[in-house]
Amino acid sequence: MPSSPKLQSNLNKHIAIIGLGWLGKALATFLLQQSYTILGSTTTPSKIPLLEALGIQPYCIDLDQQGQEIALEQMLSKAATVVICIPPRHQKKSDYSYAQKMTRIANAINDSNKNILFISSTSVYAGTSGILSKTNIEKPKSTRSHAIWEAEEVWRNRFKNTSILRFSGLIGSNRHPIYTLAGRKKIPNGNWPINLIHQKDCIGIIYRILEDQIWGKTYHAAYPFHPQKATYYIQKAHQLGLEAPEFESNPLPGKIIDSSKLIRELSYTFAEKI
Repeated sequence: MPSSPKLQSNLNKHIAIIGLGWLGKALATFLLQQSYTILGSTTTPSKIPLLEALGIQPYCIDLDQQGQEIALEQMLSKAATVVICIPPRHQKKSDYSYAQKMTRIANAINDSNKNILFISSTSVYAGTSGILSKTNIEKPKSTRSHAIWEAEEVWRNRFKNTSILRFSGLIGSNRHPIYTLAGRKKIPNGNWPINLIHQKDCIGIIYRILEDQIWGKTYHAAYPFHPQKATYYIQKAHQLGLEAPEFESNPLPGKIIDSSKLIRELSYTFAEKI
C-alpha cells in the first residue's frame, strides 16, 4: 500500500549528510532550523557530543578504514535523501580512493530509489578554458579532474534520483583565498577570471533542491561575477587591510563557470556577493 502524501513528506525531511565538515555542518545546522531531521557522519569521535548538542544524530564513520558498513547502513536506512559532502583530497598524485569511497557509500544504500545529492566541484574542468555552460563532459585527462568525474559517475550510474552540484571555490565569513594570497609574489594566472561562491549560497541552492525535490540534474554553481584574479584579489586585500599580492599573467584565457542553467531552472537568485 503506498504511503500517504503526508507520510512521504515527513520522510523527505530525513536527510543523511556524509561529511560534516565546513560545508556539511553548516548545512546541517540550517536544515535543522527548517524542521529537517539530520543524520550525519564525522571521522572524529570527539565531535560526537558537539553534534548531538546541535540536534544532529551523529555517526563516527571513517571511509578510509575497514568495518564501517554496519554504521553506514544504519545511518542511510533512516534517511530519504543522502547528501555527500566529501571533497577529494588535494594532492598531486591520483586520488584513487575517492571513487572507491563513493562506491562504499553506494553499496550501503539498500534502496535504489533513494534521493542522492552529490556535492562535486568545478575542478572537474581543470585544464579547460572558455565559458563553461554545458554540464555534460567527456572523461577528463588530468588526474584530479578524472577522480572527481569518476566519483560523479558512481552516483549517476547507480541511482536514477541523483543530482550533482559542482561548486566553484568556496568562501565564507572566515574562509577566503585572499588570506593565503596576501603578500605573495609572482602568483600565476593573474589574468584568469575568478569563480567563487559563498557558503550561504551553497546552502541556499541545496535547500532549493531538497524542497523542490529536483533530481536527475547536474548544475554548475558560481557567483555570476568573474573579474580577473589580479584585479579582484588586489582590491580585496585593500578592503581587508592586507598586503596586496602580485600576479603574473598566462597566455591562456582561463575559464568562466556559467551558472545560468541553475539560475534559470531553480529560479535562484544569488544572495551573497563575493
